[in-house]
Amino acid sequence: MFFFVLVSLVVFSITGAMAHETAAEHVLARNGEAQYVIVVDEDATDPEHTAAYELRNHLNAVTGADFSIVSGTSSEAQERPRLFVGGGARFLAAVQDAPALGNDGIRILSDSSDIYFGGDLPRGPLYAVYTFLEDEIGIRWWTPAESYIPRISTLTVAPQDIAYTPPIHMRETLYLNTLDPVFAARSRLNGHLHDIPAFYGGHKRIIGWCHTFFPILPPEQYFEDHPEWYTYTEGRRVDWGQLCLTNEAMREQFIQNAVEWVRGDPEAGIISISQNDGGRRIGRPCQCDACQAVVAEEGSESGLLLRFVNAVAEAIEDEYPGFLVETLAYTYTREAPRITRPRDNVVVRLCSYECDFSRPIADNPANEAFLHDLREWSDISQQLFIWNYVANYANYFIPHPNWEGLAADLRMYKEHGAIGIFEQGDATSTNGDFTAMRAWLMSKLLWDPHQDQEALMREFLRGYYGAADQYLWECIQVIREAIADADVKLAIYMQSTRDWLDVAAVNRITKLFSQAESAVADDAVLAQRVADARAPLDFVWVRRYEELKKAAEAAGLPFYGTHTPVAARDAFIVKMGVLDWVSLGEGRPFANAVPGLRNLYKDHGPVPALLADYPPERYLYRSAMHMDFEQGARTAALVRDEQSCSGYAVRIQPHVTGHAVRYYIDPGMQGHDVENAYIRLRVDARADSGHACNVGIWDLRPGRVPPETKVNIEDLDDDGYTSVWLPREGLSLGRYISVEMLNTPELVNAVYIEGFHVLIN
Repeated sequence: MFFFVLVSLVVFSITGAMAHETAAEHVLARNGEAQYVIVVDEDATDPEHTAAYELRNHLNAVTGADFSIVSGTSSEAQERPRLFVGGGARFLAAVQDAPALGNDGIRILSDSSDIYFGGDLPRGPLYAVYTFLEDEIGIRWWTPAESYIPRISTLTVAPQDIAYTPPIHMRETLYLNTLDPVFAARSRLNGHLHDIPAFYGGHKRIIGWCHTFFPILPPEQYFEDHPEWYTYTEGRRVDWGQLCLTNEAMREQFIQNAVEWVRGDPEAGIISISQNDGGRRIGRPCQCDACQAVVAEEGSESGLLLRFVNAVAEAIEDEYPGFLVETLAYTYTREAPRITRPRDNVVVRLCSYECDFSRPIADNPANEAFLHDLREWSDISQQLFIWNYVANYANYFIPHPNWEGLAADLRMYKEHGAIGIFEQGDATSTNGDFTAMRAWLMSKLLWDPHQDQEALMREFLRGYYGAADQYLWECIQVIREAIADADVKLAIYMQSTRDWLDVAAVNRITKLFSQAESAVADDAVLAQRVADARAPLDFVWVRRYEELKKAAEAAGLPFYGTHTPVAARDAFIVKMGVLDWVSLGEGRPFANAVPGLRNLYKDHGPVPALLADYPPERYLYRSAMHMDFEQGARTAALVRDEQSCSGYAVRIQPHVTGHAVRYYIDPGMQGHDVENAYIRLRVDARADSGHACNVGIWDLRPGRVPPETKVNIEDLDDDGYTSVWLPREGLSLGRYISVEMLNTPELVNAVYIEGFHVLIN
């Protein structure tokens, strides 16, 4: 079990038992021969043994020597200077007059001959070793597989006197790199998602992690018998949404189930009792009179939630004193309540979901509502947690210039009493917008938010990209200037760079990347790293090729994009396969976006006559000739059709059930301010009326049920194609336009699709 204790950062010098001894420089190795031994106590913990091994292995790699690990009672430990590793009795005796270290605190101390590496158990001694290896020896772990190890056969270090307690007690990032448990331990991360084994110090765990209403009280188990336990909305009880938090019987069953969860893992020390996730409809809270009466009294949905969570927390505390209960202040519960206060064992995790991240949150008037909520929660919560968003979840692989606020926001959160911070990044790829640097940087700042962010960024670029560093730094500055000049909201769901990154900036970045590539052309490793870093720029060119080319021509600027867009598109898809991009965005596998990418730059032929009244910039048109046939030629085919503007149409057979054809949204279709979208179809009908099919924009993500338009025979034009409105689901990669057939040969002979058109504001 762990407890959050508010401890300020401490840096101090020892004035007690060892203060009279003047420590000299320590020669750890001379000409490749170890001068010291590494000592661990006989009763050392597993993480202390790991710390000793990590110290030995890295010192061996640096010096070429062979450092030994011995017990404190061995003859070697009596005859040679020692590197003591561990926070046990020997360490406590040596630093007996030092102030107590707080959560994960470290202590590194020299006397006349020896050096002590200790700290708060279980992780402190390990973190002390990692701090020493980085700050004193110069080792860098850039990624799980890439590091810098200096080569120094004669290694001398200065006297050591360091004490530090990280001000943020639970430090967590969500990047693919930091999900590696060893890299996470070396980065001094300790959050729930890092899954660090016990011998590397373990990590803080939250039972259920988050969004636990339904996992604790699953509707598939309880809804049939107790629909009154669940959300009331749209005039009925539903098995989606949230819980009816004023229902006493539901609360009793929920508490019983939650306590059982705690009994199954009492060492975790914290459980999440938090609302379900979901969109505005799916995640809707209960609208019954009893629940809404509490909301009215509290002035916020969070008051209703907090009354419920407090009740659960009280029941858990009765059996497990000190056990913590975490909940979310998220979307509809973000605003603090008027009356109810969190119990002492309740942790409130405030989410910055709606913020503008183009500047530090505190410096941005657009974030005043969030800042108000932060202040309110800080005033009433003893243990405030922050869920912060540091990526673009709609598209991980376009530039996301939130650099200005990364360190500043962490410092602001700490000033408001945050004891834990979760930085949600991109956990599905290492090849997004400088993702490797972001993972490394966020880990450094979580350990010490007062570090110089700009200096850390320059250090990573120099260490990871070598001679290309200056050009990549300038790329980042161009992107930062572009978002500042555009004065647009940098949200966490951005489909495109169209609103803030113009052709002049893209040209500059392209030129800088070319210079970066030239600078490291003779080093295969560095050249590959730069090529990987260029992937988001390539993506911008591929997706915005036609628009950027027109903009360059209109402004009289050079055009640095490819003159063979089809080849560039295909090369990009191949490159992404090599880089193993897992997903394009949150819940959007990259493989699902490939069909849409392949639809780029195809000739869609003549447009329907109805678009003749619009200028070309007011619409997008896509011919059905490029649709994918999901069930083969027996269900659909491209046929000649004199009524179609191109002379061709896709014909779907009447016996089909489901989606026989799909047009995957291509990059040129998204990012626009869409007024309306339509599919052009006609029905060869056998009846005068009836339900012929459905049309819509469907989603490849499982569980998504978007709205659709019901197509009735009697509503269609008799003499040709009809433009049928597509419900506004958004034109984004990973979605597709389709016709859903109903297996009704008694009503229709066939459905014909001419194409799709989108009107743009």
